[in-house]
Amino acid sequence: MFHKNSQKKYPERIKVTRLYSGNDGESHFENIYFDTPNQEGIGGISKEMGCQGFYMRTMPHDYKVGWHNSDRRQFLVVIQGAIEMTVASGEKRVFQVGDIVLCEDKTGNGHTSQGISPQDRVSLFLPLE
Repeated sequence: MFHKNSQKKYPERIKVTRLYSGNDGESHFENIYFDTPNQEGIGGISKEMGCQGFYMRTMPHDYKVGWHNSDRRQFLVVIQGAIEMTVASGEKRVFQVGDIVLCEDKTGNGHTSQGISPQDRVSLFLPLE
């Protein structure tokens, strides 16, 4: 049961890192934001997005995966551990518990990823329609 607290305001948007293939055939990062307007008494809610099920993945804390592409358009949510991803420009980003990545780099040279935490990585994947 939700307790109404009209005084509390929640963030009006959520940051997501988009990993995408550019016109140059390389993968890039950009910050995008999903609007989450406040709803009376229940916090902020985004628009609904279609999802084709979900899956979870575990990987050892010290894994390294060379250049690869996302096999489909999907959200990756870090549940445990931390990931460092690198794109062709050399830009690296670290994603930790609670971070969300929209993986869309299905073509080109892709990205690398590796575990950088003493904990094994646990991630939730949400393939999009």
